[in-house]
Amino acid sequence: KTATKLTAIIASKRRLTLPVFLQSLGIEGLGRRAALALARALVTLDAVIGADEATLTSIPGFSTVSAQSLLSGFERLGPR
Repeated sequence: KTATKLTAIIASKRRLTLPVFLQSLGIEGLGRRAALALARALVTLDAVIGADEATLTSIPGFSTVSAQSLLSGFERLGPR
C-alpha cells in the first residue's frame, strides 16, 4: 500500500505542465511568459498546436511576428 502511494506521488511529480513543455520545445521567442500566456489562453496542447495566426495574435502579448515564429517552430518540429 505504501509503495503504491509512493509510486503515485513520484509519477505525479514527473509530469510537465503545459508551459514548461512548450518552453522545452526550444522554439525561438517562446519563453516563460509566452508559454504561460499560451497555456492560459488555449488550455491544451492540441489547442496550441492547432492554433492559427489569428488565434495566436488574439492572445495578449502575441504580435504577428511572435505568432509567425511559433508557427514556424512547430513546422520545424514536424507534422502536427
